[in-house]
Amino acid sequence: MKKFFLNNWALKVISFVAAVIVWIYIIIVIDPSVDYTLKDVPIEYNEEVLAEQGLSIVSDIKPTVEIKLRGSRKRLYNIDSDKVIAKADLSNINKIGDYRLNVRVSIINEYVDIVSVKPDVVDVTVDKIIERRENIQVESVGSLAEGFEAGEVQLSSESVLLKGASSLVNNIAKAVVYLNYNDAKYDITSTEKIVLLDYSGNVIESSDITKDIDAVNVVCPVLERKNVDVALNSGNTLPLGYKVEISPNMLTVYAKSDVIADITDISTEYVDLSSLRGGEKHVQLVIPDGVQVRGGITSVTVKVTPDVPEEDETDSE
Repeated sequence: MKKFFLNNWALKVISFVAAVIVWIYIIIVIDPSVDYTLKDVPIEYNEEVLAEQGLSIVSDIKPTVEIKLRGSRKRLYNIDSDKVIAKADLSNINKIGDYRLNVRVSIINEYVDIVSVKPDVVDVTVDKIIERRENIQVESVGSLAEGFEAGEVQLSSESVLLKGASSLVNNIAKAVVYLNYNDAKYDITSTEKIVLLDYSGNVIESSDITKDIDAVNVVCPVLERKNVDVALNSGNTLPLGYKVEISPNMLTVYAKSDVIADITDISTEYVDLSSLRGGEKHVQLVIPDGVQVRGGITSVTVKVTPDVPEEDETDSE
């Protein structure tokens, strides 16, 4: 008998087909109930009721829940996860503080049951909404080409208006845009995103903080650098036995390439050396248009002192 069944392939095939038919009947015709779990379903809030009172939720992350559903395999297979909604009601909140709210789940399918919701409560912190205007700072990345310096950067807007929960807005240390120098030799024009940083220098990425502008247009002049002497403008000669000293006697200047090519020195305003015998005076520089001086120097010190020869060490001995 055992040999009969082992060798009777026709019977084996019939048995297999019958089993498949029974399975299809159960799945398609009977369609028994099964459990199905939806994970990471975001919790929705009716935040507009808080906004009307000048309040907002403080949240670093968006909480989610895990929902177990029960229903026929066919219906669960075809369920649209967008139709499963988890909500927490904020209607009864009218002041700042910490609250624990029940999570309510609704689903647009009357033939599917909700077995469980985990967690079924959510903790929220409610804070006052404030506004603050923050100046935009420019931070450079990389360097310009050798021998070039950045001029005064111009922004399409000097500040950004921030709005959000006070604890979030007050955690903002500065608003910056990053300007990539990228070995440039010519003026840089770009549009840069405004980045918010906390007091530890970390980037703040929160959708709960709004900005009236997200980016600014940046124009950065690129100027050529050159070291030049200070030329003393005096209409007379030094009295015999005196010498003149200029401090500083050399300057680092910046200008457009076509301007700086003609700059050989920076002159002072007129100074009468005879009136400085044994004294000193601050004298203004005559800085040509389009030229900038490193350090913002606008004057030099002119000093007239006796020209005493240095004593020879051999003679002094």
